[in-house]
Amino acid sequence: MASVKISIYILFALFGMFFLSLLNNRIPNFYSDSAFLILMFMIISSVINFTDLKYTSVIYSFLFLVLFIYYKNTHEIYVSKRQVVNILKAIFYSYFIVLIISQILVFFDLVALKTEIQGYYLLHGPLGIIYDESKSLYRYSSLSSEPSYACIIVIVIYYLLNNLITKRKEKLILMSILFFMVFSFKSTIGIILILVLAISFLKLNYRQLFYILITSILLILIISIFEIGTNSILRFKKLLSLLFSFDGNFLQNLNSIDSSAYFRVAPFFYYIEKIDFLDLHFYLGYGANASQSYFSRLLFPNHPEMIFSPQFLPGFLYDYGFFGALLVVYAIFKKVARRSVFEILLILLTLLNSNFNTQLFWFVVTCLFINKAFLLKQLSHEHTH
Repeated sequence: MASVKISIYILFALFGMFFLSLLNNRIPNFYSDSAFLILMFMIISSVINFTDLKYTSVIYSFLFLVLFIYYKNTHEIYVSKRQVVNILKAIFYSYFIVLIISQILVFFDLVALKTEIQGYYLLHGPLGIIYDESKSLYRYSSLSSEPSYACIIVIVIYYLLNNLITKRKEKLILMSILFFMVFSFKSTIGIILILVLAISFLKLNYRQLFYILITSILLILIISIFEIGTNSILRFKKLLSLLFSFDGNFLQNLNSIDSSAYFRVAPFFYYIEKIDFLDLHFYLGYGANASQSYFSRLLFPNHPEMIFSPQFLPGFLYDYGFFGALLVVYAIFKKVARRSVFEILLILLTLLNSNFNTQLFWFVVTCLFINKAFLLKQLSHEHTH
């Protein structure tokens, strides 16, 4: 049996919840929360797959769930709107400051780049500096491990701050910094999210949205035909051509054009290919963190030393099955997110970029819950007055 190592983070989190409960003389009602159903399902899946699961992964899942349930039931007592705004600003500006410092280091050639994998084309430096040898391009991820993660975090923070603060000048400053960071991170996911967010702010009707869609398609066609733009735009053109080529070697061609997109799409394709509706594992999963070794073998058949940690789709699907993933998605849309185009897209991209036991997943979930809670509180206050 594998040994279970409890981190300092787990100990402090559990101690913090216990201490706050004693001070406030109140224990949250865990049983009435939809997240509690997820926790119970994880126990059932873990009992069934006890020989194949990773115990530390189960423990971390329980911790994240319990912490979220605790915060969800006590946030009005311990955290004010002003505190939330100050915390979000601190994170947002920290990403910006680290990004500026990393760009200065690159500009003056003061950074040493390296890779842990021999022959790998991505070289990494301190403070989120990434150099792509295949494209001779510097990219940045600031306080995150990947540019796409950084984009999602700063965009969701801006989304909340725009709803929580009232000063127009401050909103414009935050927007300017956001555009600079997303441009510097050079993530397609970031560009898509920020465009959808901008459109959602305009509050357009269906006819106006249709005109924007037609204009966007025409611009894409012009760029594709005349090969206008940077390497990112030309790469996007190749992706469009690949989507409409109906080539039998789609995944291999995608990997040669955009390896980042390949590692997000390929695992889900492999998962779909292996689905067996008569197999109980499809519904209840193969056990916590079983997906890591499974998809690592598929994606790196000739490199057993390389490890791939799959995203929620399909990592969580493989670990906890269809019912487990369905419970999580249901809980998110029932209790956390509003059904706006931006939030639906944000959740989808988060599920395609991070798994359940990641800070990115829980950061997005917690932020959207905070946003919904404050908006509902504001609407209730307006109706009573």
